Amino acid sequence: MRRLIQGMVIMEEKQRIYYWDNLKGVLILLVVLGHYVEKGLPRNFVWTAIYSIHMPAFIFVNGYFLGRSKRNPVDRIPKVLGLYALMEALNIALALIRKEGLSFTFGNPGYGCWYLLFLTYAYLTAYFIRGKKGAYVLAGAVAVSLLAGLDPTIEDKFRIGQSMYYMPYMIAGFFWKADEIVEWAKRRWPLCACGFVLIQACLFLARNQFRRKIFRGLETYEELKLAPIPGMLERLGTYLVSGLLVLCLLGLIPRCKCILSEIGRHTLVIYLVHTFMLQNFTSQIYRMTGKNAVLSFTVMTLLIVGLCAAIIAVQNVFRRRS
Repeated sequence: MRRLIQGMVIMEEKQRIYYWDNLKGVLILLVVLGHYVEKGLPRNFVWTAIYSIHMPAFIFVNGYFLGRSKRNPVDRIPKVLGLYALMEALNIALALIRKEGLSFTFGNPGYGCWYLLFLTYAYLTAYFIRGKKGAYVLAGAVAVSLLAGLDPTIEDKFRIGQSMYYMPYMIAGFFWKADEIVEWAKRRWPLCACGFVLIQACLFLARNQFRRKIFRGLETYEELKLAPIPGMLERLGTYLVSGLLVLCLLGLIPRCKCILSEIGRHTLVIYLVHTFMLQNFTSQIYRMTGKNAVLSFTVMTLLIVGLCAAIIAVQNVFRRRS
């Protein structure tokens, strides 16, 4: 019996592809770092370097797994909408406890919750595009995204505009043979490393020639003070830049099991916990300076790590019982 259990564990270990866990681990760490930087230094170049890669790559991976799953993507929607409702309820409850004014409005998700709405749109999109021509679907999604930047009415409503911006990355992952792309990139990892550094260096040198916030797809061209045509061209440029960065990153991720593998297995928990904590407990920290700010950020980070570990431990207990 003992040998049988050991064999099952070994088989499960072999079935997991640590490369993708490692990639997700790197990306969720970039997401957390990006949110720390965003709240403290929104004009810093580090913000641009992170936002040019982390969500495009993350959503590309979402599309990769959606495209290879035999499960009906629509079946996943109740879970993400349930998590969305839970997170918004927690935000509202905490605001009431602290006797703060409610900033929540229906259809305008709290900090970080937009991603759960995006997943809902992604699952619906995946359901309808199965069996279609990938190149045509991707071109159509890019065209819709470029046009969405013209419409100020969809800026915050259910984050439709931002979701339209990121949808091409999901579609690319859904249709492209990512495993072959990974093999190509891994064989050329020195070129990928040089390319990644070179592109980020070019972004730094050209930092005054474009609007940094265009990389997150939330603001319209008008808000970015761009005319329609230049706005479309800059948004199209973000797809080119981020796409190349994602390609380069694929060649730099290790295949072996490591600490990133464990982090990558629990990205959704880490994402929801850290966005909840940053939204509700950092307003005073960012007004601090020097040692007080460092100490407060350290405490916040330890709380996030501890809460994530506790939730993951509870999840594992329920899995073993079921």
